[in-house]
Amino acid sequence: MRQNPDYLLTRLAGVAYLLPYGQMIASQRRGIQLNETGVVIWELLKNPLELPELTELAAEEFQISPDDTEEFRQDVEHFVFLLKAHGIILEEPAPVLEEACRYLDIAGLILKLCGPKEAFSEEFAPFEISFDHPAQEKCYTDQTIVVSEDEPPLRENGVYLFRDPQLCVYETLDCYVLLFPSSSVLKEARLAKSGKRAVFYCTPPYDDTLVYELFHAIRIAFLYLAERHDMYAIHSASILYREKAWLFSGSSGTGKSTHTGLWNQYYHTPVINGDLNLMAIADGHAVIYGIPWCGTSGICDTRTYELGGVILLKQDETNRLLPLSDDQKQLFLLQRLISPLWNKSMMRHMLSFIERLSVRISTFRLGCTISQEAVDVIKNEIDKDFSA
Repeated sequence: MRQNPDYLLTRLAGVAYLLPYGQMIASQRRGIQLNETGVVIWELLKNPLELPELTELAAEEFQISPDDTEEFRQDVEHFVFLLKAHGIILEEPAPVLEEACRYLDIAGLILKLCGPKEAFSEEFAPFEISFDHPAQEKCYTDQTIVVSEDEPPLRENGVYLFRDPQLCVYETLDCYVLLFPSSSVLKEARLAKSGKRAVFYCTPPYDDTLVYELFHAIRIAFLYLAERHDMYAIHSASILYREKAWLFSGSSGTGKSTHTGLWNQYYHTPVINGDLNLMAIADGHAVIYGIPWCGTSGICDTRTYELGGVILLKQDETNRLLPLSDDQKQLFLLQRLISPLWNKSMMRHMLSFIERLSVRISTFRLGCTISQEAVDVIKNEIDKDFSA
């Protein structure tokens, strides 16, 4: 525990008060009157202390007798609880053992995972990296993910931006609070608006359910960071053909995984990712980056590929290309993105990205059945561009 630096200890007509200033005023936080015991406890918290150590030092200061120690401890505990409730005392993050940290390189962004080793899915393993020198860690880390067993801090005033049965997003002045209504093991997460830090509050044990849910919750924090670096995720399965990535996307049940499977069956095209692809524009070219999230397919890739195009699938009785106007291409691509879209600013950045992306790739809409003919219709169209 430590002092909140946005409170000042002062005396008004000889009476001690802790008064808020700066952001605490904007957050409508109130001051509090202190007795002399409270003043001593506040002064002791200039340096971070845990409650037992704080109680011991305060007892020494007031020369509390052994017979009164338990009553004094309860009084200090109650006082500290009140200060925490008002945000006057802040929790000091628990130190994380170095051996409990892992580093990942996903799409050129370095993630530091901090917490119990058993909390993190082994699906992260192909993206794990190490540093030659410890100093590089701070220089290159883009996002720190912390897993905590503590209770989440009291929530400040804010507003809900997004709600569905799986995720609620609550915005405060300093962060986004992520709530997981359907989860019994993820209490909530705090995501810094910079994207540089996310803390996930979990209920152990770290069984398969918790590891699975945490893996997918971390995806939200990562995609928020990626979006700030102009990278966006599209719900799609991808193959490698003619040294470019081709994404197959459609509403649930359309058969994107089935379609990529047909390509692999008839033309031996490798599948890059079975469910999700991260798109970006690098050096003027559209690309996709490998990411660990791939749905139930279990197929993902760590590499980067130039993006040839997106095929938007639509179930049909025949196999045929359906016409798309330029605005429809952008609209349909936008509708398939699953990156965070929590406010107007995010929407504007996403629209700008889609506009720049759409002129760099081919976008087709394919009415199709589950057949080799469906594969050949789009394959022949792709081949035309290479033979032109």
